[in-house]
Amino acid sequence: MKVIAPDKFFNGTIAGVQFVNGEAETENLRLLQWAKEKGYQVIDQEALPEPTAVDNASGGVVALDEITKAEIADLLTDRGIKYNKKDNKQELYNLMLGSD
Repeated sequence: MKVIAPDKFFNGTIAGVQFVNGEAETENLRLLQWAKEKGYQVIDQEALPEPTAVDNASGGVVALDEITKAEIADLLTDRGIKYNKKDNKQELYNLMLGSD
């Protein structure tokens, strides 16, 4: 199962489980219970639908010139992804595609 730390940028080890950018995976039931009690989000990966890319009308990934910086920022916000508002459109676009 996936464990998401309250700090989305946390990198380190807790109880032998390595977190990278606030995320880790484990099947350790004791750790999962502890994580829930401490405010970590625990997600059952098998229960999730397959992730999808941001689609345009033709069914492909939206090209950089087909989306505005504001639309990308809205998508990142909807996905709960933190970003720097000073980042340029290309940086936000890359972050958006990396989150799928």
